[in-house]
Amino acid sequence: MKTRVVKDDYQEIEIRPKEEFDHFLSLIKRDIKEIFKSRAGNYFYFCPACTNKESDFKFSKNGFVYRECLFCGTVFMTPRPNREMLHDFFANSSGLKYWNSKAFQGSESRKEHVLDPRMRWITESLDFADDSSRTYLDFYSKYLPFVTKISSLKNLNKKVSYKPIEGTAKEIKDLGFEIIDSLGEEKYSVVTAFEVFDRFYNPRKVLETIKKNMETGGLLFLSTTSASGLDFQFLLKKSKNIVPPLHMNIFSVEGMIKILEDFDFEVVELSTPGSLDIKILEEQIDEISAPKFLTDLIQNRDNYTKEAFQEFLQRARLSSHMRVLAKNK
Repeated sequence: MKTRVVKDDYQEIEIRPKEEFDHFLSLIKRDIKEIFKSRAGNYFYFCPACTNKESDFKFSKNGFVYRECLFCGTVFMTPRPNREMLHDFFANSSGLKYWNSKAFQGSESRKEHVLDPRMRWITESLDFADDSSRTYLDFYSKYLPFVTKISSLKNLNKKVSYKPIEGTAKEIKDLGFEIIDSLGEEKYSVVTAFEVFDRFYNPRKVLETIKKNMETGGLLFLSTTSASGLDFQFLLKKSKNIVPPLHMNIFSVEGMIKILEDFDFEVVELSTPGSLDIKILEEQIDEISAPKFLTDLIQNRDNYTKEAFQEFLQRARLSSHMRVLAKNK
């Protein structure tokens, strides 16, 4: 299993402008009250990564409770909104509509620091068997600049978007994609699922479905927030990047490996190429109880030392942004 280190220097505000992100968070809080009302959802009795039933309370945020699996360390919401509640939320959330607006679609910083590296990762990793159909499927397509780049790839014979976000279907179709809302019987060579495993009601069921619709040797690319990440481990509910109910499943490195291996995927690469852990903790160091080692690093060491430590976090798979490449056996 490979891991990659990605060197990139930028600030969180470049991909999540503070004023806009704070407004998004306030809208989501309002959406929770207006859409869910007093409905609690369903209690999850097992870890969505490894199915272990033993867990401890970890934290609560915006009225939602998170527990930590005592076997793999995955952090998960329970009780959680049921599928009907989630469908209602994703269809009607003013916060999501705001965040997915074209203002954010066109962010040059997001293209440079998020979408372009993602595209390079895919193109460098693509590998097809001689008998592959070379069909591509993107789950819940969100960013038009990314879809545009995928549309230009000449080594894909067919490109499909599964349930793209509201307002993007026509443009995605114009880029040569087929739009579907059911996977049917087709077998795909490449599947991408970015920033969505966090929010699946039951990610094991989703992975089972993906497995059934992939060629032998097909590649699955996914990204998610990591419970093994340094900034998450210290910030927990104070992490602005944990936004319930958008983050119901916060996979540990061990939990992600376990769920993929349970469904007979080979984990080709698991990396945590985040660049912001130390910078995020630097901004919020006064809000947490951190060990002296960490406060010394953040408050008293120079940028070279901080950059070296962030690189160590990547090498050790301890950054809070996780990306995975898995092959269907």
